[in-house]
Amino acid sequence: MTPFQTRLTALARRLGAEPGDLDDGHARWAVYLEAVGRAEEWPVVPDLIADQPDLPLAAAVVVRALEVLPEARRADFVAALPEGPSREYAATRARELVVLELLAAGSGPEFDTRWTNWLQLRVAHHDQRGEDARSAEHERRHQTHPERGGAATASCPRSRFLNPRPADPIRIT
Repeated sequence: MTPFQTRLTALARRLGAEPGDLDDGHARWAVYLEAVGRAEEWPVVPDLIADQPDLPLAAAVVVRALEVLPEARRADFVAALPEGPSREYAATRARELVVLELLAAGSGPEFDTRWTNWLQLRVAHHDQRGEDARSAEHERRHQTHPERGGAATASCPRSRFLNPRPADPIRIT
């Protein structure tokens, strides 16, 4: 067993998992995901990533971890990847997450057409969720207050008059 496998096996056991065949990328992925989900294990993951023989797996773990990690911990994970496209991609994602967090807090930058598709879609999804929440709140208020112009609900005694049940369709036989 290599020193890398020994450390990964020890991590898996600390997590309460049977490590299985750590030559299998799926088994290593499962261990990494469990470790990323536990803050007390974050300090050991970058060292394992740096020694991970499968670069695509290492990069996938880092990118996945970035969404869970606080901003202060992200640089350690990005730096664990070797110089090159994988590290650049992870660094870009870390910066994008900062933009997303700022926007969610209401203090982010204006839309930039140079943003990646991923960031644009996440911002649009966030904006849509906010719009859906505002729309749902508006609908809820109007449903509970039909006198303010909203549709009446079953809890309102006037509901059968303000929101009548549609008539059954006419059937010709």
